[in-house]
Amino acid sequence: MAERKLEFSSGEYSPLDTDSNSKIIFLPDSAEVVTAKNSGGTTALSGIKRISKNEYVKVETGEVFKYNTNANKTDNTVSIKKSLKNLRKLILNNFVEFESIFITLTYKDEMFDFTQAVQDYTKFFESLKKHYKHYNLKYLRIIEPTDKGNWHIHVLLKSAEKVDKFYISQEKVQSIWKHGSVKVEQIHNIEGLANYFCTYSNDDKALPEKAKPKHVKKQERWKYYPYRARIFAKSNDIVYPKTVKATRGQVDELLKDYKRVSASTVTVKDSETGRVVNKVNYEHYKKR
Repeated sequence: MAERKLEFSSGEYSPLDTDSNSKIIFLPDSAEVVTAKNSGGTTALSGIKRISKNEYVKVETGEVFKYNTNANKTDNTVSIKKSLKNLRKLILNNFVEFESIFITLTYKDEMFDFTQAVQDYTKFFESLKKHYKHYNLKYLRIIEPTDKGNWHIHVLLKSAEKVDKFYISQEKVQSIWKHGSVKVEQIHNIEGLANYFCTYSNDDKALPEKAKPKHVKKQERWKYYPYRARIFAKSNDIVYPKTVKATRGQVDELLKDYKRVSASTVTVKDSETGRVVNKVNYEHYKKR
């Protein structure tokens, strides 16, 4: 569990030194840059840094944790946050607006068994894949709880084959999914969909006030996930975006064909001493 109380504040972009370490995530039509300058003597974005016999710091956020903790609840929260960040990357890197399908599967009766929900989806997808075998379907599956802990399933689908129109019938999906209702939609806003699942993966203290109610509500549902549960699953062809490590001074050259559209700085402070533990810059670029 966290040993120190930290304060997170999001504000206007404040450039860090050119020797600060950056991580560039290349998406199909955009790029995201994360840059951190840790005041504890490291600028790496490679993960964690040991700071004592029993403690380590997450370099990107400045959060301090104990080694060998048995606090499963805290460990699970860290795991969920990581999963949601990965989920957002997968959505943005693999699915295209107007060429992808979004399906929601719900249960008519209460469903509190996470393992059973996974098994139900596996059977469902095998049947769907056989019916639409000409598409060679690829999927990204997400399981989410409701406020009461009932599980429901979201599925993003794409065709691995070139087709004039990618179409999945709601009636056919309903005939295969026999556990409750279904909703089939064409995806019109990939970034909005990715943010729907993943905006609450960052620390809530760094969120704008208007985003906190939804964020808090969703985070309260995390308690229903079994310890180290796999929130999402995917086809092998659903891949993570290319990531490049560089100094901040190298970023402009690497992204010379991109235009920065937004940037912000999150400052992490020790709440007891007021000392700045870390500053993290987030930049979003679009291809010119």
